[in-house]
Amino acid sequence: MLGGFLQAKTMLGYMAHCFADDTIGAVVFWIFGFAPMFGGSGAAPGLESGNLFIGCSGFFLAGGSYGVQTIMLWLFQMVFCTKAVTIIAEAVAERMRFAPYLIYSFFVCGIIHPIYGHWMWGTVIFVESKLKIDDPLGAVAVHSANGICGMLALGIFAGGTYGGVSGLITGSGGQLLAQFIGVIAAMAWAIGLGALMFYVLKVTMGLRVSELVEYEGVDVHLHGSPCYPVQAEITTQVGPEVEDDERQRDVAILEESLVRDASREKIYSDKLGRWICAKPKEKK
Repeated sequence: MLGGFLQAKTMLGYMAHCFADDTIGAVVFWIFGFAPMFGGSGAAPGLESGNLFIGCSGFFLAGGSYGVQTIMLWLFQMVFCTKAVTIIAEAVAERMRFAPYLIYSFFVCGIIHPIYGHWMWGTVIFVESKLKIDDPLGAVAVHSANGICGMLALGIFAGGTYGGVSGLITGSGGQLLAQFIGVIAAMAWAIGLGALMFYVLKVTMGLRVSELVEYEGVDVHLHGSPCYPVQAEITTQVGPEVEDDERQRDVAILEESLVRDASREKIYSDKLGRWICAKPKEKK
């Protein structure tokens, strides 16, 4: 649904991210994500071993955890886990390389989401403040705002009819305090480990595609095909004048964005016969 906000030339990349989350993420959660999250909770058979920080039983859904009740719990929670991972697919759409994204999906499904889930049985929350975060679909703002509001709402509106939990409307502020602590824990855990993980990926593999790939679209460059081949074929059949006008407009937009890049300087290209904005060569 949210893919409708993306440019057609990057839609295949977004779909590949979501597909990887639902397949690789599900396997990772089956192997060792489910156990750290629910081990020791006693929520289903075979989940008796664990401590306050991490669970230690339920790996591979083997042994005592191999049963219909536990498998149903795994399936239900696996969907939440993979969907939480997909939030970032929306935030990095059109920008991120595919290989680092797979590593990100692996760590979130296997470590970041399950361990916090063991503490709170919640979902990973990423927060966007006014820091000029590049988020094509507004995913971070939407999910962080609604996630925080949802967690705090329990401490405000719980009426005591479910599990004996009473909120502020009944005169009890204890649950609201607990929910607030949960919000802070989620933010600290997810942002802290997420920042560390992405920093390591940035300095080792690189996160963002080149400006050329971003301009022409990740679909063809990273996945070898446009998402809508028929549309691409129709586009190439338009008149040459219309095509030239669109190309000049796109180039003007690209050059305008390059001018705003403080790391670039304006130099004259003998090859192109015009002034361009380029990064200066690093001195060895």
